[in-house]
Order: sequence, then C-alpha cells, then structure tokens
Amino acid sequence: MAHLHNFPRHKYRPSMLQQIGEKVKDVAAFATAAKGIFDVGRSIYQGIQTIGPAMAIGATLL
Repeated sequence: MAHLHNFPRHKYRPSMLQQIGEKVKDVAAFATAAKGIFDVGRSIYQGIQTIGPAMAIGATLL
C-alpha cells in the first residue's frame, strides 16, 4: 500500500531568486541594526558635547 502515500520525491529547494531575496533581507536587517547602534552612539556623543562645557565650568567653580 506504499503506492497510496503521497511522499515528495525531491526535497524543496528554493530558487535562485528566492535565495537572493533572503540574502537581501538579511543585509537589510543588519544595516537597520547597525544604523540604530550608530544613532544611539551619535546621540550620546552629542549629549556629552552639550553637557561638557557646563561640567567644565562647574568643576572650576568647586
């Protein structure tokens, strides 16, 4: 009765365009994460640049 079963003869293999699409998605996800990290670092740097002179004045007054 094995002939009644519908077993696939070949394993699913994605097409070349699907493989390229997956790689593009991976690169886009990495780029998004890298941009987020860069933006956080830039915000911290700008905050330090803004607060730095005030801290220097405060330190000279002590």
